[in-house]
Amino acid sequence: MAAEWVNPSTRDVFATPTTSDGRAVFKPAYTLEVDVALDVNAAFDLWINGIWVQGGLSLLKPPVSLETPGVGRGRIGCTRRVLGGAVREHILDAGVPSSTKQVASVLYTVVTMPLPFHEYKALVEFEPRTVIDGSPCTRVRWRGCVAPKAWDLYGIACWFVCVFFRLAVSPMLSSYAAHAAKTK
Repeated sequence: MAAEWVNPSTRDVFATPTTSDGRAVFKPAYTLEVDVALDVNAAFDLWINGIWVQGGLSLLKPPVSLETPGVGRGRIGCTRRVLGGAVREHILDAGVPSSTKQVASVLYTVVTMPLPFHEYKALVEFEPRTVIDGSPCTRVRWRGCVAPKAWDLYGIACWFVCVFFRLAVSPMLSSYAAHAAKTK
């Protein structure tokens, strides 16, 4: 049986195929996942504080500042500036874990970025896993999708945007997993 979601609306909004204005259709950009030896609460907090607030857990990371801190542990409504404000990202909603048995989540969007796409959204899921020895384990799945601009009929520019996002997110997730292994 699949685990229950803390906030199923994050999954439902992410699954909506059209943009918020209804003018474009989203295309999958990437799906990356990693298992970490942390419970859902610890995995969620590490992502919020290490990835979102600090900009990553590696030595080489972009400068990040919070424009709006957001509300609660999930920082709902938080807007962060990356690279001096060239990129602005905003947490739309979150499913903050209250137990280690539910799927927690963070849904965010890019507000501004100098790349040719109409809209972008991402969902980070923290799914509790059952392991044989009983130690905690969480699968962190980071998915993003992008909607092309109206002039990008064949999605060629959008394809480059997808490659860019994958190249940005993949090392962040790797450093997250490495940090989680040390935290254990």
